[in-house]
Parts: sequence; structure tokens; C-alpha cells
Amino acid sequence: MAGNIGAFNNGLANIGLANTGSVNLGIGNISPHFAVDPARPIMGNFGLFNNGLQNFGIANTGIGNGGFPIGNLAGLGIGNNGNFNQGLFNFGNHNLGIGLVGDNLIGIGPLHIKR
Repeated sequence: MAGNIGAFNNGLANIGLANTGSVNLGIGNISPHFAVDPARPIMGNFGLFNNGLQNFGIANTGIGNGGFPIGNLAGLGIGNNGNFNQGLFNFGNHNLGIGLVGDNLIGIGPLHIKR
């Protein structure tokens, strides 16, 4: 696997600016340092200022956070905190929407249903 491409990257296979960890693409992403194995591919983060693994968007913290599961909106994951949230500013796990606090919720803020 290649080294880093860009400036101020620390880790392995980072592309961009000021990424730390392994296999990050973007600016200011932080992921764990792990061995890169082509037989078992794993991604650090993609976007800006994400912290964790497999986050896609801006300022997500946790694992597998991203945008809405609709075409080009997949990159719109912003400010999610937890695991596997999709949307904007969700706190918890497995949420889909905007401003949700809790687990397994779909909706916008207080207007939500539980999956």
C-alpha cells in the first residue's frame, strides 16, 4: 500500500491535508492506525473533520455515519455522533433524519418514529 499523498498527513494511505490514522481521504480526518489489508478493505473517513471509521461527510464522530441514502445526498452527513447514523446532527445509533436523539429513530427532531 502506498504512503500518504498531500500535506501534514500522519499514518498510512491518507490522501489530503492533515489526516491522522489510516486510509482517510479529505481534510482533518482522524481514524485509528491499522494495517491495510487488500483482502479485507476498510476505510478510515471521507470528508472533512471526521473522527472514527467509515464516516462520510463533515464533522461526524463514531462509526459508519453519513448522509441520506438518496443519490448525491449520501455525502451530506454532517455532525452525526454515534454509530451508523444517516442525516444531519443525530445523536445515538442507527438514526435516519435530522436532529434525532436516541436509537433507531426516523424523522426530524421531535417528529419521529421508532424503527
